[in-house]
Order: sequence, then structure tokens, then C-alpha cells
Amino acid sequence: MIASFIARGCDQAVFAGLYRNAGGRAIALTDYDALPEVRALAELGMAADPAERAVERFRFFDLQPDSRWDAWKGRLVIDWPPPARSWYCWAGRNRFPVHAILEESVLAPPVPDWREIVLDWAELRLLPTSWRAALAGWRGIYHILDTTDGRRYVGSAACADNILGRWQNYAATGHGGNRHLLTRDPAGFRFSILERTSPDLPVDEIVRLETTWKVRLGTRFPDGLNDN
Repeated sequence: MIASFIARGCDQAVFAGLYRNAGGRAIALTDYDALPEVRALAELGMAADPAERAVERFRFFDLQPDSRWDAWKGRLVIDWPPPARSWYCWAGRNRFPVHAILEESVLAPPVPDWREIVLDWAELRLLPTSWRAALAGWRGIYHILDTTDGRRYVGSAACADNILGRWQNYAATGHGGNRHLLTRDPAGFRFSILERTSPDLPVDEIVRLETTWKVRLGTRFPDGLNDN
């Protein structure tokens, strides 16, 4: 097993993932350089150690992600044993005191502008805390695109937890109680926000706005997935 960490300062590290070694093989330098991961690192500015490139063959390990510790990704911060410049440590030969457990992952991207949010169904179940807080404060009109055939659904959110509340319902059920979504595979759904409204806007006005979007996008059944 390999536990991956990212440096945080000179003497701390943030947990980034757990991996199982499924075996290894020797590869030539040219094959190593052709690996997509190596090429991506090179494009990001990683310079290879000349001493390492002097060898004729590399050892390539097949590392498979292990999801048992996924809840701690970006949140678990440990004290890195000295010397801090060592980029790896044997777990059985060192101590790794827990420095902190953060409320939100430092690996989570910042909340984007609401116009830029496009999430698939799986992502609804993995929303960072800051994203959840933002969505819970946003009222408005949302949109679901079924990428399998291009059909659309328009809904409104103006109740408990606003857009977050509605989207969490879809995350749990896949259909949110909507008749024409019941028989569809939610894995193909894409969720976005069409319009944000004032928190003081009356609910009946939000429903009126929802209707205008249904008309403009043609989402009423059978062309779309709205039942009304």
C-alpha cells in the first residue's frame, strides 16, 4: 500500500489518496517518457533528475486507487518526520502525528460563478462544504440535460436549502420524483443553473419564471421531460 501526501510547508503534509500496488514491470526510458502521466508532469514544469535518467530501465508500478480513506483526502494533515527533504518514508519506520483534520478539503476547487456550474449526477453526491453552502443560499431556476438523447428538464428551487435541497434529492433518488426522469439513467444527467433570483422574490413569481424557461427551451413532454 502507498499513501500519497502533498507537502504543506516544510514539515507537514496533506493526504491525497491511498493506493494498492498491483504489480510492476521494467520499462525502457523511451517508454517511460511516452507515459501520459510523465508527459503531463513535464508540461507542468517537472524537471527529471539527470542521475535517474542515466539508468537504462525504469520500474513501472501499477497503482490502483483504494477508496477506503477517500473521506480524508485534502483534510488529513500530518507532521512529516525529519528530514523534511525526504520525499518518501516507510510507514513502519516512522511516526506521523496528526496535525489537523480540516473541515473542508484543501484540494477542493473554489466555488465557481453560478453561470459556470455544470455537474454530473455523481458529482452531486461529492459536493465540497463551501459549494453546498453556496447552493443552499441560491434560489432560482435549474436545468437538467440528459446527455443520452439531449432532452431537458427545467425546475425551480425556492424552499428549504434552495437549489442544494433540490439537487440533493436528485443525488439520492436519481429522479427527484419527476415522472419522466424515473425510467432514465441519471448517470447521463448534467445539472446547471439557468437563473438566480432574489431571496425575497415570491414563490409564485419564481414559478412564473420557471414556466417562461420551459417555453423558451421547449422542455414540456413529449419534446422535453417536464410533465407540465
